[in-house]
Amino acid sequence: MKQTMNNALGGSDESGPKHRAVAEPEREQTCDRIHVFGIFYGQASTHRRRVMLDKNTKLGDVRQHLDPEASQPHTLDENDFKYCDSDLAEPLWRFSNSCALQVHYRLNDGSGARMVLSAATETLNKGVEAGSTLLSKAKDAAAGVASSTGAVIEVGSSLVASAKEAVIPPVASTGFVPGTTQPVAARSAAAGQASPTATTTTTTGSDAS
Repeated sequence: MKQTMNNALGGSDESGPKHRAVAEPEREQTCDRIHVFGIFYGQASTHRRRVMLDKNTKLGDVRQHLDPEASQPHTLDENDFKYCDSDLAEPLWRFSNSCALQVHYRLNDGSGARMVLSAATETLNKGVEAGSTLLSKAKDAAAGVASSTGAVIEVGSSLVASAKEAVIPPVASTGFVPGTTQPVAARSAAAGQASPTATTTTTTGSDAS
């Protein structure tokens, strides 16, 4: 993430040079010419140039050989460290490595880009931390709602069961027929008794006399 933002802002990694800017001055002095690679960083675009120059060409003159119309005023090394004015008067072999040199040209000296990158990275880290905190709180809230819902359902079920028991009490629990004081057993026995059967007797004439 930092490297991506760094490239977008035109900055560089602050870890410092990853290799020696100058290998062996004695060997560089033996170079016939120096192969110079130039990168010009603009506000909206970047362009690259390369040129072979005499080893005694001054560093400050390289821009005119690479791109005379370039507007970038600052000269930096391959790690985006700005050259001092005194360095610009030195020959190329003093800065080259294996007869090659990379030079960056920027609209700023690089320090502003590093400050912007640092501030942007800090803001990004704070945003990620805040997002993680909100996510954690949302999960806790969801768990609390689920727990409360379960408790409400449980209480509601208990109330419904209590209401049913109050409105329709079981017959077996009282021993009486609902709405009367007559025991269930007595009511059942009375209902089981048979009614007397009426007998019709036919009286004959002889019997009547």
